[in-house]
Amino acid sequence: MMRVEHYFKDIKTLSVLCINNMNTKDWLLALVEATLWYVFLYYFLFSVKNEVNLYQSAFALLVIAYLASISCPLMRHSGAWRRAWRKE
Repeated sequence: MMRVEHYFKDIKTLSVLCINNMNTKDWLLALVEATLWYVFLYYFLFSVKNEVNLYQSAFALLVIAYLASISCPLMRHSGAWRRAWRKE
């Protein structure tokens, strides 16, 4: 079982390694991720304020959150990502 302190130490190490080793593609993906999260929050607030179809809004928010998550450079450099795509 992993201890909580070990988990946070790994996240800190991963984030420092990720930022120090980011190339142009990673910076562009980070910009895309930030833009997608902005669109997610904007659409979420829009759908709360206005009368919209619940299922379409939920699907749109799910797709936007999924795209924002997979474009995250921190996630793409993690061991779990490499194992999921059999690169490790």
